[in-house]
Amino acid sequence: MSQALKFLVASSREVGMKALKILFLSLGLLGILGNQSWGQDPSAGYGTPTPSSIGNLNDSDNQSPTINPTRATLSEWILYPRDAGCCGPTGKCKSGPILLETYFRTGPEFTVGGGTFNNVLQTGWNIGGGARSLFFNAEADQAWVVDLGISNTHYNSNNREANIQLFNLPYLDRSGEFGIGVNRAITLNPTVGIISLNTTFVNLSGGKEYYLRGDAFNKDNSWRIGGDVGGRYGSAKTEFVGFPNLKDTVGAVFLSIHSDLQIPFGKVNLIAGLRLEWDYIWNDVLQSQNNSDLSNISLLYNGGIQF
Repeated sequence: MSQALKFLVASSREVGMKALKILFLSLGLLGILGNQSWGQDPSAGYGTPTPSSIGNLNDSDNQSPTINPTRATLSEWILYPRDAGCCGPTGKCKSGPILLETYFRTGPEFTVGGGTFNNVLQTGWNIGGGARSLFFNAEADQAWVVDLGISNTHYNSNNREANIQLFNLPYLDRSGEFGIGVNRAITLNPTVGIISLNTTFVNLSGGKEYYLRGDAFNKDNSWRIGGDVGGRYGSAKTEFVGFPNLKDTVGAVFLSIHSDLQIPFGKVNLIAGLRLEWDYIWNDVLQSQNNSDLSNISLLYNGGIQF
């Protein structure tokens, strides 16, 4: 048994040594091939000898024209060069580049209209994020924008008095009045007070950007303004005093304007600015007899990275 084990170990060691030899041989070949081709200018090929180089050569030299390597770089599709006349004799391209921008937003949300919620909720706090596709013109100083993101806002109540009447709400009675360990589903008509409201949305909007200073590819800081309009769809959860939470599916529309500073940073642009937003939320979580709609104005910090 020990001899068989020794044989297996020796065989494994021999196979491993052969594998290492093959690996080193492969790496050597790749290195030789890489030294011959890496970093060369694809447009140069092997070139045609210049008169000066031909004059310095003879049959005994056994030499070939010298080819100077160039630095590897990103493709033109990514760098998007916009030289004059790049798109024909007029120098006017029919369309510009498409860039992607990811963002993070946060700030206070002030209730300014609606019904019951507007009367009892304090200023909320909004937090969200998402991505924007920017479709630029040829000069890269204007862009149509499509924005997809998510957001969450939490509001606390400044009045928890039980003065909101709800009807026919299902309730699971766990008091044990009808027997130990027995639960019973009942219907209640409670009068409740509100503790908080929390909303979560998926947001979709479209808009336009205008660069007042520089453009999307400016080497110095640029300044832009813009606006968009869109819709929201999500859920709302309300916490009550002495009664279980209630949830409802909600929808909203919104309008916004913003102003941003664009700062070049390596291969990307950093975005920092402010966003002013108005929205109107349709909400039936407090039932039809209580107006649950809510209107807000938000002042948000907007930060992002543009690729």
